[in-house]
Amino acid sequence: MSELALKRDKTLQTFDTVFADMLAQFPQEEMKPKEIVRTLLERGRYHLLLAYDGDQWVGYLIVYYDRRSYSLWLDYFAVFAPFHSKGYGSRMLALLPTVFPYARGCFLEVEKPASHNEMAVRRAQFYRRQGARRLSLDYIYPCVEGVFPMDLFFIAYTQEAQAGLSADDIFGTIARVFKNTHSDLPHVGDVLRKIRRNLKRRERMRKAFLQNLTPI
Repeated sequence: MSELALKRDKTLQTFDTVFADMLAQFPQEEMKPKEIVRTLLERGRYHLLLAYDGDQWVGYLIVYYDRRSYSLWLDYFAVFAPFHSKGYGSRMLALLPTVFPYARGCFLEVEKPASHNEMAVRRAQFYRRQGARRLSLDYIYPCVEGVFPMDLFFIAYTQEAQAGLSADDIFGTIARVFKNTHSDLPHVGDVLRKIRRNLKRRERMRKAFLQNLTPI
């Protein structure tokens, strides 16, 4: 097995191939329109990274980098079907901090695991093995059809991030990502307000729990 490398496709020469594979591998409700994805890449809001094992192209990642929080937001990530179950996915994720050395961590939207959806269960387990932790909030993903619930995970790259993220940190990143990558959706503001209310409620519950702890 050769050394794996992530390379930026700044000219978007591979975009049509990548998007065709996205249509095959991602649920329809998670797909942004092709012209929206291309525009986000052209404007530098998205970064398209290609994974190569030697000369063999094995997968890709489409990531947003939030410079305000020094956090990555992994929107699309896939290994091409012929290379599944060969360990490429974990190696690709492990290389992300080398491409963005100042990033303190990476957010990932993950389909909620359910007993009837083995793939979703396996995907959540995979991210946990890579060090991802599910954030404590009722996360909802905005899409053309409305919204649908997902889990939001975070992989910490720094000791500071490993100590945990505040509710303000989490919401600030979500808000900037949504405004930059979902600006075509008229209801994105409503979605953000719902997420904000949920985070505030959970923060109040956490503080109340800590206040009621009996010192030993």
